[in-house]
Amino acid sequence: MSARAQSVCLLLPGLLQAVDQATETASLPAISRLLSRASSACPDVRTFEQVALEWFNVRSTNGESAAAQLGHRIEFGPQNPSNPDQTLFRADPVYQQIDLHSILLGDPGLLELSTDEAHALIESLNHHLAGDGISLSCQAAQRWYLHTTDKLELQSTPLAAAIGRNIAHTNAVGGDTGKWQKLLTECQMVLFDHPVNRQRELAGKLPVNSLWLWGEGALPEHTPDAVTRKAYSDDFYVRSLADFTAATTAATDEINFSADTAVLIADRSFQTAVNTGDGQLRSRTLASLDQQIFQPLWRNLSSSRMRQVNLWTGTRWLQINARARHQFWRRTQPFETFIESDNAE
Repeated sequence: MSARAQSVCLLLPGLLQAVDQATETASLPAISRLLSRASSACPDVRTFEQVALEWFNVRSTNGESAAAQLGHRIEFGPQNPSNPDQTLFRADPVYQQIDLHSILLGDPGLLELSTDEAHALIESLNHHLAGDGISLSCQAAQRWYLHTTDKLELQSTPLAAAIGRNIAHTNAVGGDTGKWQKLLTECQMVLFDHPVNRQRELAGKLPVNSLWLWGEGALPEHTPDAVTRKAYSDDFYVRSLADFTAATTAATDEINFSADTAVLIADRSFQTAVNTGDGQLRSRTLASLDQQIFQPLWRNLSSSRMRQVNLWTGTRWLQINARARHQFWRRTQPFETFIESDNAE
């Protein structure tokens, strides 16, 4: 007999978010069945990072994500920690789209920035910023780290949560906002006419025209416990937390519920699809989630391989337990039934 999974925590920010774009949702059998049998809705508007920290039993200062420290640790190695006399942020390369009434943050994945391009841009920026006690570094082209001798007092919005949104609502805030905006303007001037960007535009590619500062916070505290955890996710932040806590990880297309293990499934692809306003991408992502995640969940609930599923949608928790699988009187409703009222900015 297969061992029973203790519980499954499913993080799918944006899943029930109201959208303007047309989306094909006719064939989502597993998502619709599970949502129709969900109960115990509980509001929770924390960030994805804060929810993930709690699941891994990690405590951070003031709810800070510490994404920069955690990411630096996994990319540069625990043997190469960041300078304790410096403040560390993520400062990821982005494209900001300027229109008549707003500045929208583009999906960084669309940049398809190469490592050589990233290093060339960072070299120029570092030359310009050297006198300010600031330097940039990277191991992966899409993830940059900003080191500063200044103790910048800033509270940021995680990059994934800001994609597709007006930066007026998502820019970093705090006592040193003015100082950062001045530095950012200087960086944008360096990037504006950089040879890398000129070549990219000639090739029909988007330029890197700004940096997104986020991920502040000291390396958090973790107290090991008796819970065996496994995270299924392609998300770098989740994987950095798993590495920090010695939890095991796998990709979302390798989900297995047979072990007596607390399971986390975390996927932000749908949030990105919603924020970028691409209805076709949203439809494809929903179909993929239904097939890769919700159908296995439905099968395992019915076979008693798991006790319950706790689903976080970015604004609230829904709970589906094994007994609900057999509540046939709760008719399956269309996915659209569960979409939340529009609270867009």
